[in-house]
Amino acid sequence: MTALARFNDGASENRVVDALAGNRRFVARPQARDVDTTISAPLSAMLETLKDGKQILRVYVETSPNQQPVYFALEVVEVPRAVPVTPDVQGLVVERSYERYDNGQPVTTVEEGDLVRVRLRVTSPADRAFVALEDPLPAGLEAIDTQLLTSNLEAFTPSGTANVSADGESTWGGFLYGRWDGERWSPWEHQELHDDRVSYFARVLRAGVHTASYVARATTAGSFVAPPAYAEEMYNPALQGRTGGLRFVIRDRP
Repeated sequence: MTALARFNDGASENRVVDALAGNRRFVARPQARDVDTTISAPLSAMLETLKDGKQILRVYVETSPNQQPVYFALEVVEVPRAVPVTPDVQGLVVERSYERYDNGQPVTTVEEGDLVRVRLRVTSPADRAFVALEDPLPAGLEAIDTQLLTSNLEAFTPSGTANVSADGESTWGGFLYGRWDGERWSPWEHQELHDDRVSYFARVLRAGVHTASYVARATTAGSFVAPPAYAEEMYNPALQGRTGGLRFVIRDRP
């Protein structure tokens, strides 16, 4: 406790932090303790172009000279100019498919009012901790809460089997982590339905193949981008994976 108190007292001095990226400089000047000094800026004029034409983001951080450390985090939010079609595998493999709810036929084109079952599959070669899985919805689809007592829809097909581990045995971790969804055990302890995405969370994801599924309704006609679904370790986001993107078409009902 004494060491923590001394560390806190030493870090209470206001700091001046300069961040330089490309030909742009940003300055964070805390005016008081516990003040958020987050800086948000567009990437324009910050990217460097290498000789091979590849663009990179290089950030330099400088601070006032003393012996106290500086902690900072950098988050880059990107919007691709074209629909990404190549999956990315960095420790996790994420797959996604769309199918008609009534007959299971794979689809990327439906009519207004149709029900669509979305299947997600995450493959991990090793045990992972605190894994988040998110599937952005095409703008014309709306996720349905099948857990409501008034709902007679099933996220999984009745013939679906329980998740299994890589060696084919039942996942014993279900007794410690995960939850039962009807008669099916799922490693995803928590599910959230949003207007623009469906999210899952698992405290422990054992090595092997794990699935998730939900039902959505086609509500608006049009041609929409289906951004990649992706999974990552929340406290180690470099360990991640994502699907490719595609276009999902909803036609007017005759």
